[in-house]
Amino acid sequence: RLPAFSSASGRMLLAHRPIADVKKLLARTRIVRLTRRTVVNQAEIIKAIAAARRDGHALNYEETEDDLIGIAVPVFNRAGLMVAALNASASAARTDEARLQGEILPRMKTTAGRLTSMLP
Repeated sequence: RLPAFSSASGRMLLAHRPIADVKKLLARTRIVRLTRRTVVNQAEIIKAIAAARRDGHALNYEETEDDLIGIAVPVFNRAGLMVAALNASASAARTDEARLQGEILPRMKTTAGRLTSMLP
């Protein structure tokens, strides 16, 4: 199980919570550096979560595990509530941000939309 503050899917889930709830959660979370790239500053974590909400996807660059990058998109129910995050991970040595955002992200958004249409 990965911490929500550093994983793409966790950040995406947090992005759709009220900011006050996110701050409370972070205040009681033991924020530890998992890799040399893990963001451990609370203000920077909140910035990343806000960016996920603004952009409609969350990114992770070797923050939970060396050589592992991830991207996540929200899955909504028909009422418009986020109920899940769809995540893809890949080797940082074999995939870069341009491929994640240019090739993988559009497919993930399409898939998330299809999942939404299947949910009540």
